[in-house]
Amino acid sequence: MKKKQKQQQTKKFDSKEIKQVNYSDEDYKVIRSFFIVLAIVLVLLASLFFLNGKYVTKDQFQDDVPTTTKAVNYDESVILVDQMFSIKDDEYMVLLYDTTDNTNNLLYNKLANSYTGKTPFYSVDLSNAMNKKYYDKSKEDNQNPTKPSEVMVKGPRLFVIKKGQVTSFISDEAEIVKLLSVKPEK
Repeated sequence: MKKKQKQQQTKKFDSKEIKQVNYSDEDYKVIRSFFIVLAIVLVLLASLFFLNGKYVTKDQFQDDVPTTTKAVNYDESVILVDQMFSIKDDEYMVLLYDTTDNTNNLLYNKLANSYTGKTPFYSVDLSNAMNKKYYDKSKEDNQNPTKPSEVMVKGPRLFVIKKGQVTSFISDEAEIVKLLSVKPEK
């Protein structure tokens, strides 16, 4: 009788027990750890994206800052020696001087920037790498060049060019100042 009771109790117990699907504990741990690592990697990538946009490129999350572009200022009155004889004006003046020369730099910069005469005026910076081959203090000036390759000066010089030909070559500082210090007519 005791056996029967035990069997009945066991049957009752067996019938009320919730059946669980038996997964392998090791497989479950591997899958769980994979999803945890995947979540951590995604969080790291999202934070890197945020930090890059916010601090490195500084363009993310800044909708209120208007984008502006600046126009490039190009002074057409500053030319190269190679352009001296290809200017379209009939008559014009070209001042060649070294902008790095401390003795005359201020004078010629002021003259070049404040010239208001009727004759078109251009200046050539002899310290520019593209103009250095035309500037040598030890050589003689070529006072009547017909093309850019013949130009050679050893200091500040003013050329007056008419229809592609040099009509006047001025090397005297006082005369250059006199020609370029033209007062505007009233």
